[in-house]
Amino acid sequence: MFLRQGLPAIAVIAALGLWLTACMEDKIPDEGRIVAAQAERNAAAPQGATKAAKLDAIFTRAMEEDGFMGHVIITHHGEVMFAKGYGFADIEAGLEHDVDVPFPIASVTKQWTSAVAFLLAEKGVLELDNSANQYLGEACSLPQGSATLRQLMAHRSGLARDEEFYRTLGDGAALLGPVDSLTEIICTLPQRGDPGIEFIYRRTDTIVLQTVIEQVTSRPFAELLQTELLEPLGMTASGMMPPAPRPAGMMAGYVRIGGDYVAEEYPRYLTAAAGGLSTPRDMAVWNTAISEAPLFDSIRDEWLRGDGAIGYTGAGQWVFPYSTGAGRWLMTAERQGQTGAIHNANAVRLQDGYTFNLVSNVGGPDLEKIYTRRGLVNDAIRILLSEETARPAQ
Repeated sequence: MFLRQGLPAIAVIAALGLWLTACMEDKIPDEGRIVAAQAERNAAAPQGATKAAKLDAIFTRAMEEDGFMGHVIITHHGEVMFAKGYGFADIEAGLEHDVDVPFPIASVTKQWTSAVAFLLAEKGVLELDNSANQYLGEACSLPQGSATLRQLMAHRSGLARDEEFYRTLGDGAALLGPVDSLTEIICTLPQRGDPGIEFIYRRTDTIVLQTVIEQVTSRPFAELLQTELLEPLGMTASGMMPPAPRPAGMMAGYVRIGGDYVAEEYPRYLTAAAGGLSTPRDMAVWNTAISEAPLFDSIRDEWLRGDGAIGYTGAGQWVFPYSTGAGRWLMTAERQGQTGAIHNANAVRLQDGYTFNLVSNVGGPDLEKIYTRRGLVNDAIRILLSEETARPAQ
């Protein structure tokens, strides 16, 4: 386990050894509204404030001005530097955000799936440069030569777009599986182009990869995920999403209509492309493991390789040089996921051990991707790092 345990559920720990304890203000659900009682608004962090205070200020401001609710946790080499919840994970139940509230990680699941594939390849179970058709067999062969497993993970398969897959699928309930039936549909769709040529983000790529993994191992993906990845890392609160209805104690998603928060339906997408479940605490463990866990020592260099020719796309993630604009340019692994209003963002600075996880359960607030240098994620990372180093020569 890489994340130190024994921390209070809502605590703020200042960076670089400075500690700050911050208590959440009273937030009372009243007919779908969140009332944030605050002594005074932090319109801007005071000069000389700790990093923790500055971080708290931007999330408090987002809660007051944009209706943000969620949780953020930041670590450095596994030590928690900042962890705090804002508002409610489940308004109706009065459940506040904290580090142990489970939530759907959506497309971040693809990062887990790629790690499982690489670990199986390391054991000789799979060959990542083999075509998917070598494993699928004649009963369901992909058209036009078939992408390799590596191309599936990098979204360069040439398969039909997700939109065409969903139109053919029809009933969204079919997304509950079984996954091999979904791959059978994908096999019937015309190929968009030759494998390995063009990057197009698709869930269908990961559905096919899951089918290959399950056929080769004769085990359900949910079981493989536990034994190959989550259990070795000590991620005891993580796994695949349970079927509906939403279990008690789990995060709910909300859309804002006027000043009200209206609950969304329970997510229905449960495959290895987007069906993972975790908590902020476990996601901090995961993010630290990406750069530090011995489990990944033999695969890390290859697994965390982003291709600059296609936007630094890697195996189930993006890996690219990143700076806030004033700091050092270091390689960063990023993965975001969204299902309905629940959106989570993860960033790992591979060379200095900083990790970041933010989850929001309200549609609307601007999390953005860090390479755009906009949104809550970028604002928080700018405060966290705040280095003064020149941009590298181009």
